Amino acid sequence: MLLFPFANEETDLIGTSAAQATLVVYAILLLVGGLIGFIKAGSRPSLIAGTIGGALALVASGLMVRDVRGVWLGIVLSLLMMVVFAIRFGKGRKFMPSGLLGIVSLVVLIVLISSTV
Repeated sequence: MLLFPFANEETDLIGTSAAQATLVVYAILLLVGGLIGFIKAGSRPSLIAGTIGGALALVASGLMVRDVRGVWLGIVLSLLMMVVFAIRFGKGRKFMPSGLLGIVSLVVLIVLISSTV
């Protein structure tokens, strides 16, 4: 399932399965990150955001099997999370965890966009 009509399986740079695997790893990172934020700092918003973000990444990965909505959901999610983590990094100037997860979100975004070209 490619996003652009001129793309085909031969021009698929990354591949749907690689994009799906990337989203599954991203989901695990978001879930674990939210859990760690809750355990270490008692941050309920981190737990909620990590759970929702991780669940949406898993849903996006599952949707990619059938159509492009999974790719779009993954792109929107990674873009949104990248912005959130960039704002958090700007406020705290601490690389961990916001800087790292911001970079991971950017990598996920690049992988998803590459899988559609």
